[in-house]
Formats: sequence, C-alpha cells, structure tokens
Amino acid sequence: MFPIHSPGQLIAGAAIAKQAASVAGSAVSGTGQFLNQLASKVSGQSKLEKGTPSEIPAASIAPTGLNLSGINNQVSSIKEETAALRKSVSGRLRQLFTKNGIDLNSGVNLQTDELGRVRVQGDHPDKAFIESLLAGDQDLTNDFKKLSGLESLTKKAKEAYQFQKAYAENSQKAVQDYPSLFNQSNEEKVTIRISQQAFDIKFS
Repeated sequence: MFPIHSPGQLIAGAAIAKQAASVAGSAVSGTGQFLNQLASKVSGQSKLEKGTPSEIPAASIAPTGLNLSGINNQVSSIKEETAALRKSVSGRLRQLFTKNGIDLNSGVNLQTDELGRVRVQGDHPDKAFIESLLAGDQDLTNDFKKLSGLESLTKKAKEAYQFQKAYAENSQKAVQDYPSLFNQSNEEKVTIRISQQAFDIKFS
C-alpha cells in the first residue's frame, strides 16, 4: 500500500500537471481547471495542517464542483487533439528527415530540454545535424513542444478522471491508489521516438 503523501508532495505533483496544461494550450482548459482546483485544495490544506502526512484527511484535498462525465469529455477531447497533432508532427518530421538524408532505420529519440530546444537523446551519427534542422523549423519545434505537453496532460488527465471516480467510492483509498497524480518529482520527461515504422511516446 502506498503512503499518503504530504501536502508539499501533492502540490508538486499538481504543479506538473498544471505546467503540462499550460504548454498544451487553451484546448485543454477544462481538465486544466480540474487539476488547478486540486492544486488549490492541496495548497490551502498545506497552510492549515501541521500533523503528519497520515493524519491529513483525504476529504481535505477533494476538488469540489467537478462532474465525472465532464472530465471524461475533456479527456476524450484532449485525446482527439493529441492524435491529430501526433499524426501531423510525425509526418512533418519524417518529411524533414527524409529530405535531408537522415536514416530512420535505427530510430531517433527526441526530447525538449529545459530551454525549450528539441534535442536528440542518446548516440546518433547525425545528432548535431538533426538538432540544427529542428532549430531551423520553428513551427515544427513549437508543435513538437505542444505535442509533448498534450501527451503529458493526457496521461495526467486519465489519472485525474480515475482518481475522481475512485474518490467517490472510497476517498482514503483513492489518495493511496493514485500516487503518480501527486508525485513529488517534476522530472518526468516525454521522449518521442521516430523510426521508419513507428512513432512512439515514452515517459521517464
């Protein structure tokens, strides 16, 4: 069984989701509102509670005024936009790489760094060239960053929906069963791997 996290940990986890919502844009504002409400509840609780994490009641972090069907609709909307953008970005990346002679047989792993630049992860003979190509296509780079944000938000939104559903049945157990929604670490990265046959999303 997972421990109940402290208010500080909950705030950090909610902040990750809020950041992803910000990157992804206004199309996901409904789910972003859910996550913002959760963060606000936790933030307020952290100022009031002085006990140990296990003494903090799950009810104190429950978002209010939220509708499961509404959240589910938002998740579906995000998934649709993500799928469309994934198709667009994958096609444009393949076109760019093929035009410039980049071999995709071994695949290329791409990730956005802390400065917003798209970087090649791992060893690749054309690493510097690939990064220069991406730096020269701002529209593609922006859409890549938006896709990364949407992929992260989709993951968090699904967890948020399941958490709210589980919370309605057993609040204390729901907090324990969904630690990833409130993960203290903000180091989760989205890696997009493109090859001749695939376009994969990985979280690390």
